[in-house]
Amino acid sequence: MLFYGYESSAVTLDLFLHHRFLPEEVRKQLAHLVPNQEKHRLSGLEDAPEAAEIDGVYFNLIRADTERPGLHDLRVYRRLVDQGRLKYSTTSSRLTPKSVKTLMQNLLEADFIYHEGAPRIKDTIRPFGLDVFARESQLVSGKVATLTDSGRAFLNGDMEALLTAFEQWVDHGSFDEFSRVVAVKGQKARQTRLTDPRTRREKVIEALSWCPVGVWISLDDFFRAVKIWHFDFEIDASEFTGLYIDHPEYGWLGNAGPGSWMVTTALYISALIFEYLGSIGAVDLLYVPADEFGLLIPYLEHDEEYYSLYDGLLYFRINLLGAFLLGHADDYVPPTAQVTSLFEIDANLELTLTGKESLTPDLGHQLEQLTSPVQAGRYRLDTRKTVEVLAQGLDAGQILAFFQQYNEGPLPKAVSSWLADLEAKRGSLTVREQAVIIKVRAPAAMQVIKNDRQLSQAVTLLDDTTIVLPATRTRTFHQRLKEHGYHIEGIT
Repeated sequence: MLFYGYESSAVTLDLFLHHRFLPEEVRKQLAHLVPNQEKHRLSGLEDAPEAAEIDGVYFNLIRADTERPGLHDLRVYRRLVDQGRLKYSTTSSRLTPKSVKTLMQNLLEADFIYHEGAPRIKDTIRPFGLDVFARESQLVSGKVATLTDSGRAFLNGDMEALLTAFEQWVDHGSFDEFSRVVAVKGQKARQTRLTDPRTRREKVIEALSWCPVGVWISLDDFFRAVKIWHFDFEIDASEFTGLYIDHPEYGWLGNAGPGSWMVTTALYISALIFEYLGSIGAVDLLYVPADEFGLLIPYLEHDEEYYSLYDGLLYFRINLLGAFLLGHADDYVPPTAQVTSLFEIDANLELTLTGKESLTPDLGHQLEQLTSPVQAGRYRLDTRKTVEVLAQGLDAGQILAFFQQYNEGPLPKAVSSWLADLEAKRGSLTVREQAVIIKVRAPAAMQVIKNDRQLSQAVTLLDDTTIVLPATRTRTFHQRLKEHGYHIEGIT
């Protein structure tokens, strides 16, 4: 650990400073002495820079436009959950290695960083961010993941459901994104008292809502704006921090000065933007892989190549989806698919795949939900599967629009007639109430049931030895029957 400093004479202002910063409670008391200033306005670049110069070193920037892949990957994550193809470790509660592989195979684009072989979930960015967001936002729930009502609504195209999920994640998500800054040790030490991640997350999101849309914002400029706008926050609320880099004594962050803010608050903000907003498609990114970027945080040394996977994030841009989620826009229309035709459906309801090279994982899953394979490249519209999709909340008009969008030429009338028939049959049968079928083996018992007014009014006779009893009346029926000396086997 290296530290640099100089000696200076004390001045009166030093009495009000804590670690060279003016505490927030003191700032509030002195606010009336400060003249009103125009709100700091953050600006950005219209065109994305291709390289960045830092400390005399030039880095080529990787650009990730995330809106389309983010929405695709959110949908495909939920489809995989709905199909029961994503499992979680009982020890870490994170995706199992097999599930990580399944998810990565179904992403529209590769992870933001390169992986050799099959990575663990903690070593990824996109899969980890999608997994945490889906569960913390209540789009998916339970140890054995299932789709929530909002998760299914989003899957059916309801963007308001995604906005509600985003607000749920911001306000109530309990996962601490700071745990992803792996170089900072002591996070779970007994003396460490980390601040509530919800309050930190809210401040970052609020600061982002003040940023301009559609321009490339330097992360350093955003850090500065966070402080100017008073959205700054602490990571560690302990009286004496237990956080350190490499060694609890030589790498203690209590002695790190500005470097402490950089490896805690700054990298927390980077992780939040990169791993979560980037993965769900709310912000576009310009970055350098962390292992190429190197350790450019002043005052600190580290035995490894980087502090976190997010060290190399240099610029971000709030796109149209981000503008909707952050409150810049009242509504949002997803970008139209670039694919114009994908298949051809004939009058016999058989579908021939004509644009296999344009078949994204999400489109492939949608076809699986509505068709059954006949042979390679040929499918048949499946009535049973389509009825199941309709029962889950999708309407026939949405399915028809899907077929029209990706079919080569006009759809045969047989397709719309088939869907109209299925839509007309919806609601033909409904469950009024659950019932219990009871076999009465003793004629004397059946006679008791017929003669007792309370018992006879509760049941329906199917035949001489079978009665049907509403499930809600099972207990009272059974208690009454016991008064006649009879007990129903299998009911307590």
